Amino acid sequence: MNKTKLMMFGDSDKDEIKITINRKINEQIVSQKYLGVILDPELTFTLQVDNAFAKVKRATAKIASLYDGREGKFI
Repeated sequence: MNKTKLMMFGDSDKDEIKITINRKINEQIVSQKYLGVILDPELTFTLQVDNAFAKVKRATAKIASLYDGREGKFI
């Protein structure tokens, strides 16, 4: 298994580049989580924002399940 990945930053209309190390072609990826930040080739951070939003949505759903809306009390 090859741990090394390849991500090209900048213009997305470029041809695919193949880099070999020890006669193994590295996999080209379109996103990678690095130090807690999701990187994409255009560095728009859209994937990072979507991921953070999904975490907030899950946490809100967990809190809402503890709240009894009819009586306004926590269970």
